[in-house]
Amino acid sequence: MSTNLSVFNLLKIITEIKLNPHQTPAELYSSFGISKSGFYKYANRLKEELGFEFHYDRQKKAFIIDQEPFIPTLNLSVGELSALVRSMGQFYASGGDYLTTYRALKAVRKLVANCPDKAIRRQLEEMFDETLYNRGYGCREDILRIVETAWETRQILKIRYFSHSEGMREVVHEIEPYMIFFKRRALYLDAHCRTNWGQIRMYRLNRIRSAEVLPQTQFEIRSDYSFKQRHQSAFSVFTGDILTTVRIRFNRRKAAYIEEVFWHPSQKILPDPDHPGSILFEVTVSYPQEVIWWMRQWGSDAEVLEPQEMRDYMLAMARKEIELYNQDRQ
Repeated sequence: MSTNLSVFNLLKIITEIKLNPHQTPAELYSSFGISKSGFYKYANRLKEELGFEFHYDRQKKAFIIDQEPFIPTLNLSVGELSALVRSMGQFYASGGDYLTTYRALKAVRKLVANCPDKAIRRQLEEMFDETLYNRGYGCREDILRIVETAWETRQILKIRYFSHSEGMREVVHEIEPYMIFFKRRALYLDAHCRTNWGQIRMYRLNRIRSAEVLPQTQFEIRSDYSFKQRHQSAFSVFTGDILTTVRIRFNRRKAAYIEEVFWHPSQKILPDPDHPGSILFEVTVSYPQEVIWWMRQWGSDAEVLEPQEMRDYMLAMARKEIELYNQDRQ
């Protein structure tokens, strides 16, 4: 295995430790394709060259950051700051996912907060809210800040939540917030639900109607929780423990487009021996319905082949749509 890490990859190690601290050292250095000794050489480089120090706490089963350098706020003009705010809106609208987007949002918010002119700062804050909170994922900032506080201090939250899976009604849950992240233009929270003990749930933050931090409460993240492992098999949003392989045929009109995009880590794309010019697209995912929803944008240029239950699912949707459009003719 190579031990020639660039400065860019050193920064990637910092990002990985900050965003996914609850993984073992072996999982971390193997994800970079380096040996154990090589990894700790680069840990020393991070300390000496960037002032970033960390260690692995075996009791907490997590990486702990001991020292992290802070970069002084840059001397940005109002135009540059407003451009950054608008660019975050563009990045978000393009479907930026996971933790990087969330961290970038926090960084821009810090820059706005450090604007010395109070009137301009207020205008930038309003622009930030309008660009991201109101037009974007629709989450109330006061609720987001409460959730962030509980997440950062490892305190239990009591939330009133509009639950789609529990009869489209508001429910009250006590939760342990594990991770805040973006997926498909929405902000989510992975949390251990204490109301339904033992269940790790994903909450969409714009469905939280109210939130309060319960005083004098502390929790530890479960040792079996890994954000990376939990979400690596999701095709879009939904996670699960049971994996299903879905195979789709794309005809020659769409084959080139499908081939040039990285859709999922598990994807396999092969030529279709029975249909020259067509391809077979295969993924193994935790919620196969999401693959069907995605493929429908190509209409009759895509056909689900396996598994049979997904063919039946697609057929049932097609029949319902035919019935819907036939109503106008009756």
